Amino acid sequence: MRDTPHPIGYVEIQRAWVGSYSAAEFEAILDDVRAQAMREYPGLVPSDGARLESTLDGAGVQHYTLYVGFAPRVQSSEPLNPRNLNNAEHADKIGDPGRDLAIGMKEQKF
Repeated sequence: MRDTPHPIGYVEIQRAWVGSYSAAEFEAILDDVRAQAMREYPGLVPSDGARLESTLDGAGVQHYTLYVGFAPRVQSSEPLNPRNLNNAEHADKIGDPGRDLAIGMKEQKF
């Protein structure tokens, strides 16, 4: 898994199928994904990877999902970092349930 954030403008196109495919059929799926990306996102190029996930259903049949990522050719800016909120002021207070839910606080009227 990646530990770095995706660049701004990153998109993923996915395809899903049931059962196994031959190598030629898999190449056809990849070509279809690339063609869709060129049609819908002309400024994007394939990013550094793709992933294939598989799961078994209750009958023991494999279900596959292919995710292919595309990113801008040139980054417009640094990607947002979800771990430190890009050094946002009071980032340590974001998500604090005592503050967000106002538990035990009396409502202040103005």
